[in-house]
Amino acid sequence: MLTFKANRGNLLQHCVLCNIIDLLKESYYKRDSFFYVDATAMAPFSVPEQGNQPTCSHFEAVRNRLGVGESSYERPWFSLTEPKSDAYPSSAVFIKRLWIKTLKMLLCERDPNVPLQ
Repeated sequence: MLTFKANRGNLLQHCVLCNIIDLLKESYYKRDSFFYVDATAMAPFSVPEQGNQPTCSHFEAVRNRLGVGESSYERPWFSLTEPKSDAYPSSAVFIKRLWIKTLKMLLCERDPNVPLQ
């Protein structure tokens, strides 16, 4: 399984993303579809990378409280993973859970350790 930073940036990015999706659902949900473009997409599920301790503790604290909060961020995270799981959903997975109408995505990422095919 691939890794991610497990830091405040991941928390902030996905918290804001989930709130934006909720706002879009209120305003634009009558549209047929939503098109999401992510230029730095990550794997659908990843685990925290080792050695990122200065901020990883904040990420773990939020993960350990899952199910207590009812935010647009915590609900999908909790429903997509098992409680206390190390697996963390990507932006695309969060959006897929929150946007239940037609969804189109363009996900791009280039890992220099993976050869192009």
